[in-house]
Amino acid sequence: MSYAEKELAPGLVMHLCPRTMLGKGAKVTCAPQFMVQGFHFFLVLDVGAKRCRLAPLYSEPGHGRVAISTQGRTGHPLWLNGTFHYHVEQLWDVSKPVVRQAAKAAHDQSQPGVRNLLDPAFIPAV
Repeated sequence: MSYAEKELAPGLVMHLCPRTMLGKGAKVTCAPQFMVQGFHFFLVLDVGAKRCRLAPLYSEPGHGRVAISTQGRTGHPLWLNGTFHYHVEQLWDVSKPVVRQAAKAAHDQSQPGVRNLLDPAFIPAV
């Protein structure tokens, strides 16, 4: 499904295509060999006038990964009940139009009104 630009807000969890984002000017804080590969869930950390700051989410713990709170979640049961982590050294800076294109490329299945969300009070400070 597609996202309206006004839906891009801190706490939104989206299924995105990293290749689409990288091919259209995304900036990533980690070395290329450490970037997520393939379609991946991302948490929107911050939104500016033209760009979004995102963190890819991992289902497994690992070196440098920090757990995302299970409190403050709404949306699909897999998001509500799953275990998710982010890596403090892998943050993505992507333009809003490209984020929306990357969701379409990754076949994001969420629907308006029932998006996967994390209450902004529980968004990690990075």
